[in-house]
Amino acid sequence: MHRILVREGLNRLDHMDRATGEVIRYERDRPGDLLHVDVKKFGLIPPGGGWKVNGRAGFQTGRKQIEADRAELLSGVYGGRTIGEPIALLVRNRDLLDAMERGPARLGFQHLRGEIVRESDGLAMSSRNQYLSPAERSTATVIHRTLRGMRDEMLAGTARLVVEARAGVELAEAGFEVDYTAVRTPDLVEPSAAPQVYAAPGRRVALIAARLGRTRLIDNIEFELP
Repeated sequence: MHRILVREGLNRLDHMDRATGEVIRYERDRPGDLLHVDVKKFGLIPPGGGWKVNGRAGFQTGRKQIEADRAELLSGVYGGRTIGEPIALLVRNRDLLDAMERGPARLGFQHLRGEIVRESDGLAMSSRNQYLSPAERSTATVIHRTLRGMRDEMLAGTARLVVEARAGVELAEAGFEVDYTAVRTPDLVEPSAAPQVYAAPGRRVALIAARLGRTRLIDNIEFELP
């Protein structure tokens, strides 16, 4: 990770703001409110999964190819899904991504989510909010209102596809360019991959990603479907 940050010119705090060189430190009361670097090291996962999926018998490890370590800077979303972090530095491992697309449970881990910190009017706090004009800032609160509407409609028994479509229309009429409106299980498994899960009660999350002017906003709200 340090080698990548050096190459990208981001290895020193005073490099973060090249215009002023000023070092700004942020302190918050709760862990998870701050941006953090989480470094993980994964081995090569072959097609079909590794030993946790298929057992150790006859399983061999070994890196047969060197993948590029070119870093990508992600902000809030990847592959049409929220990533749970405001900023992430991604170094691709194709084998790992293939395995993750089959569901995190197959890799033996689960997603943990922190509390969303909101403004008094419901807008999720984000550094990208500074790019909103006063008029856009007022309109942006429609996202949280729409999420609450999606939750209420699901709890009232409205079909998921209808809820998603109505939310998209509501956002478009308010002036948003909609990327997605979706209701998923917390592990973000696609409905077509787990129809029996979506037919049963349980935890759900309503998700929205939409552009307002030049700013892309994302938000979500979790709820229990009885």
